[in-house]
Amino acid sequence: MDAVAADSTILLRLKPEDRTDELKGKSDEEIKKLVEEKAQERSRVQQEISELNKKRLAYIEEQTKKGTVAQDDFGSAVSKSIRKNAVQLGFDEEPKND
Repeated sequence: MDAVAADSTILLRLKPEDRTDELKGKSDEEIKKLVEEKAQERSRVQQEISELNKKRLAYIEEQTKKGTVAQDDFGSAVSKSIRKNAVQLGFDEEPKND
C-alpha cells in the first residue's frame, strides 16, 4: 500500500508472474479497484486504531487520577530490579543530599 501511495503505477509495471495470487488474472482496472478498496479499508482500520488508542489513553489517565493504576507494570518492575541490584552492589538506595 505504501509503495502504491508513493508510485501509483507500480502495480501496473509488475509482470503477471510476479503478482500475488490475489492479483493474478485480474485486469489493470480490477487491480486499481482492489487497491483502492484495500486503501480505504486500511484507512478505516487506522482511524479505528486511533480512536481506540484515544479511549485507552483517557482510561489510563482516569485510572491514574483515581490512583488505581497497577504498580506492577514493566517499568516499575525494571526500576525495582535496578534498585535491588544497586543496593546489593553497595550503592545507597536513596541519594543523600550533602
